[in-house]
Amino acid sequence: QVLNLSTCGLGDLGAEILAKAVARNISLRRLGLDANQIGSVGAEHLAGLLMEGDGALQELSLNKNRIGDDGAAAFAAALQENTSLRSLELRACGVHDAGLQALAQAMEMNNNLATLSLWGNHFEVGS
Repeated sequence: QVLNLSTCGLGDLGAEILAKAVARNISLRRLGLDANQIGSVGAEHLAGLLMEGDGALQELSLNKNRIGDDGAAAFAAALQENTSLRSLELRACGVHDAGLQALAQAMEMNNNLATLSLWGNHFEVGS
C-alpha cells in the first residue's frame, strides 16, 4: 500500500514510467517521490495518473522536486477531477504565484483533499 522511492534520481522519464505502472495498481495508497529531480514534464505525467488512475492513491508526496508553475497547473487540473487524493505535498518545488493561483482555484472544486502542503515555495504577498 506504500511505495517510497524518494531520492532515487527518477527524473521526468522515471516519473512517466512509474505513472503508467501505478495507474494499473489498485492497492497503492501512498506514493513518496521526494527529491527525485522531477520537473514539470514528470509532474504532468503524475498528474495524469490522478485523472486516469483507478482512484486508489490517497497520498502523493513530491517535495523537493522542480515541478514549477507548469507542474502545479497540471496538478490543479487533476484535482478538479480526482476524488480519492487526500494529501498532496509540493514543498520546495519551485512553485510561484501562477501555480499557487491554479491550485487555489482547483481547491474550490475539490472537497476531498485534506492536505495541500506548499511550504518552501516562493509566493508574493497577496497572491
